Amino acid sequence: MKNLVIHSTNGKEPDLMSYEDMGYSYIINKDGYISKLSPPDDIRFPLDTLSGKSIHIAYVGKDDDCDWTWEQHDSMEVFVKYHYLTNPNIKVYQYNINIKPWLKDLGIKEKNIKNAS
Repeated sequence: MKNLVIHSTNGKEPDLMSYEDMGYSYIINKDGYISKLSPPDDIRFPLDTLSGKSIHIAYVGKDDDCDWTWEQHDSMEVFVKYHYLTNPNIKVYQYNINIKPWLKDLGIKEKNIKNAS
């Protein structure tokens, strides 16, 4: 895996079929439960111009506010750390959200943090 792209659902509640069509690999629901939608090979998101395989994960919430619940925060932390620790060269993209300080607090190196918006 070369890329991990973090999105929000832009304030919309999940309808798993419509989000699957958008190309997210996973969605983190308000209760922190991570729903798997599509394998990375099947991604159809416009950012597929990124070289290599990408995982797209979206949390149910707004772009501007980063209004995660504590449960979403904890799930996202475990998810991001797992993928970074198992692949230290992975690029972590923030898509229409500003979570760079949070990513740095997790130990993600500056060179691995990218903007995708």
